[in-house]
Amino acid sequence: MKESIFDSLEKSGKIKIAQAIANIEPVGYDDEASSILRCGVDIPLLVLIQYHYSEEGEMVLYSKNYFRADKFSFHVVRKRV
Repeated sequence: MKESIFDSLEKSGKIKIAQAIANIEPVGYDDEASSILRCGVDIPLLVLIQYHYSEEGEMVLYSKNYFRADKFSFHVVRKRV
């Protein structure tokens, strides 16, 4: 794919993402995520959970991503352009 999921949804004419809610939380060791990210129990993880909503208020996308807390920090500014 050469375009974003958001562009594809909007081009379909059926869904326009109006807002997203993101939670970034510290988590401890997670069997699957820690293994994939190659970190042991001593490396904390951050989980980024996002919910994307249409103009009608329907949740249309959900994502859950893990990041190593020793490798990432976040500064989030979100606005619709």
